[in-house]
Amino acid sequence: MIKKKVRREMKRKIFIVANGILFAIYAAALVYVLFLNGRGLVWSGVSFKDYCRRFTNLIPLWDISAYFVKVSSGQLAFAIALRNILGNFLMFMPLAYFAYIFKRPSIRKYTIMLLVILVVIELLQLLLRVGSCDIDDIILGLSGSVLVYAVISTTGSAISEKKKAG
Repeated sequence: MIKKKVRREMKRKIFIVANGILFAIYAAALVYVLFLNGRGLVWSGVSFKDYCRRFTNLIPLWDISAYFVKVSSGQLAFAIALRNILGNFLMFMPLAYFAYIFKRPSIRKYTIMLLVILVVIELLQLLLRVGSCDIDDIILGLSGSVLVYAVISTTGSAISEKKKAG
């Protein structure tokens, strides 16, 4: 009985450490994609005011609808629009897994935490002149990640209840 408990505790510790390493890799990849991908170098010569005018969108769904218009008129390749929309939708999904593994906040707390993270990222991109400050990125990132968190927390709770019952 004691061996099983020790073995179970050792597996749990290995699981936590492995997930900590995976989280560090994920966080480094996010920092690279969002800030270090060389996108800001082009705009360093533009005034901050002009940069804000060009690369700030505070109107929800404006850029997403613009993608559809540009694709349908032939001004933009479908693959580029799809990559931008899906990329923002998928980018923060792994964060849902890590939040569930390490903290298990309520869906409400997770949504608020993620919203704060996304707003800070968008503001940093604006201040550092890398990428754009876009409300649509927040909407897509939030919706994708909260969807995954809801699924994980619901299935995780159902599995836990089944284990307790059986």
